Amino acid sequence: MILNFGGSLEGSIQDIQDKSKISAYVSTMTKMRSAPGMRERAPEVWELVVQAGRDPVTGRHRQVSRTFRGNLRDAKKARAELIVEVSRGRHTGSRATVDD
Repeated sequence: MILNFGGSLEGSIQDIQDKSKISAYVSTMTKMRSAPGMRERAPEVWELVVQAGRDPVTGRHRQVSRTFRGNLRDAKKARAELIVEVSRGRHTGSRATVDD
C-alpha cells in the first residue's frame, strides 16, 4: 500500500532542497549581520557584549551587555563606545555583598 500525502516524491525532494537552500541563506545572512560581541536578537535589535576583566572579589570573568536598537553599522559604533567605557573603568561593579 502506498500512502499519498498530497504530492509526488519529486515534489517532496524539491521541497526539502528548497528548505535547505533557505536555511543556508538564513545562516549566511545571520553571519553577515553579526560581529564578535554582537548578536541580532530581533530585526534591528542588537545585544552588545564586552569583556570587562575579572571580578576582584570572586575572580570570575565579567561581561557588560547592552541592548541597542538600530542598524548594524550604528550597533558596531555603540559597541565601540561601550568598549571605551569599560576600558575607562566605568563598569567596575562586583557581585560581592556586604556579607562577603
